[in-house]
Amino acid sequence: MADSSEAVTLATEPNVEENSAEVIPKEEPKQEEYKVFVGNLAFSTDEQQLADFFNKTGKVIKANIITRGTRSLGYGFVALETEEDAKKSGRRIK
Repeated sequence: MADSSEAVTLATEPNVEENSAEVIPKEEPKQEEYKVFVGNLAFSTDEQQLADFFNKTGKVIKANIITRGTRSLGYGFVALETEEDAKKSGRRIK
């Protein structure tokens, strides 16, 4: 069975056995990210507002508010580009 990090391509050429497969590893660029947990958010806070707030201290890769259905659970994560940005944001909030 193929690992989830590999793509499987079925061969359809006439001179290849019908059920043969070639495994081609996926090449996904891995960008370093440093996640910061953010708690006690107002339920009305959206991901764009969270990203805008943290962009003041560093480059935000992604902001994610955890929800159940469409309702915010009041916490989330912000992925920042560098470790220094993550540390700066932590100092800014304290």
